[in-house]
Amino acid sequence: MAQPAAGADSGVLGRLFLNIVALAGAALGVANVALAWRVFGTGAEGDQWMLALAAAQAFVLLSQLGVEQVAVFSAAARARSVTEGERFDRDSLSWGLLSGAAFALLVAMAAPAVVHGFAQGFSAQARQALGATLMPLLLQVAVSPALYVLRQQLLLRQRAGWSVVLGHTFSAMQCLALCATLALPWEQPEQVALAVGAGSAALVLSAVLALGAPGAGRRLPQWRSLMPFIRASVALRLTHSAHNFLVVLITNAALSSGSSGTVALFQYVKRLADGLCAVSVGPHLGVYHADQATAWAQRNRAAFVANIRAYLGSALPLLTLASGLFLGGAWLFQSSLTGSPLAGGAALCVSGLLLAWQALIAVETVPAGVLALDNRAGAMLFVNGIYIAAFYLGVLWLAGSAANGTTVAALSLACQLLSLALFSHIGWRLQSSHFGGGRGNG
Repeated sequence: MAQPAAGADSGVLGRLFLNIVALAGAALGVANVALAWRVFGTGAEGDQWMLALAAAQAFVLLSQLGVEQVAVFSAAARARSVTEGERFDRDSLSWGLLSGAAFALLVAMAAPAVVHGFAQGFSAQARQALGATLMPLLLQVAVSPALYVLRQQLLLRQRAGWSVVLGHTFSAMQCLALCATLALPWEQPEQVALAVGAGSAALVLSAVLALGAPGAGRRLPQWRSLMPFIRASVALRLTHSAHNFLVVLITNAALSSGSSGTVALFQYVKRLADGLCAVSVGPHLGVYHADQATAWAQRNRAAFVANIRAYLGSALPLLTLASGLFLGGAWLFQSSLTGSPLAGGAALCVSGLLLAWQALIAVETVPAGVLALDNRAGAMLFVNGIYIAAFYLGVLWLAGSAANGTTVAALSLACQLLSLALFSHIGWRLQSSHFGGGRGNG
């Protein structure tokens, strides 16, 4: 008899809670954009702040390369025994703390090259200011792997509420720091960045001590048992995170050659679109992937299919509604952008393209997740390599030195369509083979 999917029928109250937290996260994201717009504007300081945030976020994702497969390996360890599951949770969380600190240190050592890569079109003085803003934000990078591991462990322990709340840690600290600028004499982006980085690190370390496995962060991991997890995580996350990192790098390097404010205005719109996707899809996405790790390990086709239906049925309608509201607001707000690098109708056009891009990403996580569950790093590298090559050539040849927000967003959408088609083809073949003799087939 097929086992029911753990997250397919979590109940009305459970879904309501996730959506309430998502709504709070959406309000937080909008507040961050509005506050940053008010504090730093759409000039040189706005470019400096928004580009530093974009670069830091790219490194946050890349820093998780050693912990990507924590849900898959933790679910397998729990299936073997409770003791083994507890030991893996402790060791993986300790590894997250160590790997994050080492990764952030490496990025700090390479800061001049990093800044030049992201802001090729900036003046030397502007790049120096960008570096001063980026450095404190690397504290977020240092604790990001541990936060990722902790959130996945909480999901597997059926504590989705805590996991979703912790997902807003960095955004909450950014909002608090920007609010503080209204009362404190903080006039430079680097001062706000220091508050954001230090506060984020303190909150994450407190959460690890309060909610993490006993002994995590206070004992060295048992490396021999942890190495298969680390190797699989590096192989899979490197392909995915390198893809995201290169997209951010290529985008901002192209926009940095534009007039003052081009980067800031594009990032303001993009962060709103990203935020809508993260808060409407994100809570359901975390539960979905945790449940799929269990269904895949048990070869339970019925649960696997039910999880997909639950995720798409809960997340996509909410994303559609949020996107409609956002586009309506952007249409009313576009008149205030007259004369800017992203003026009038261009702002609405970029908003629509970026929201469509996020919708495709939300759907793509289903077939791409199959490749992750089956540890198909080579296939993921193949698809993401095609995406990056197409995106880079598009920016280089079609946009050239005149790259703008509309062109970049349109190219991103086209490349995402290609990526979705490739992931869907490969994912369908893998799941058909994996569940050929699995339970829950009828």
